[in-house]
Amino acid sequence: MPIISLSINDSLLEKLDNVLKYKGYSSRSEALRDFIRDIVVEAEWAKGTSEETIAVILVIYDKSVHREPLFSLEHNYDDIIHTLMHMHLDQVNCLEVFVVKGASMRIMEIIQKINQIKGVKQVKYVSTLAEV
Repeated sequence: MPIISLSINDSLLEKLDNVLKYKGYSSRSEALRDFIRDIVVEAEWAKGTSEETIAVILVIYDKSVHREPLFSLEHNYDDIIHTLMHMHLDQVNCLEVFVVKGASMRIMEIIQKINQIKGVKQVKYVSTLAEV
């Protein structure tokens, strides 16, 4: 494995070490490799160049609104949706969890369509490349 060097001021290094300790990293190298992977994944995701992306999409919506638009999406994107979970959060809100795998552009497409559905209050997602 190649070795690289990094110049960083004392104040930032101290803050980094505190974060690494808090997050439980065993070494700076381990943490920096993790940070670099995140940057690479984010860039490839944003460019839409990833062939195989895995994402978890969390959707909170008002359960008084008809669920048909979500059902339609579930069927229109069944090529990338691998797992679904539905949960009643309270008297008003439901949570839908999608686990998807496919091209990042296709995943962004479903996220945009979910955001357009009436009654959807929040959409959050976490993604990574299938091969990092």
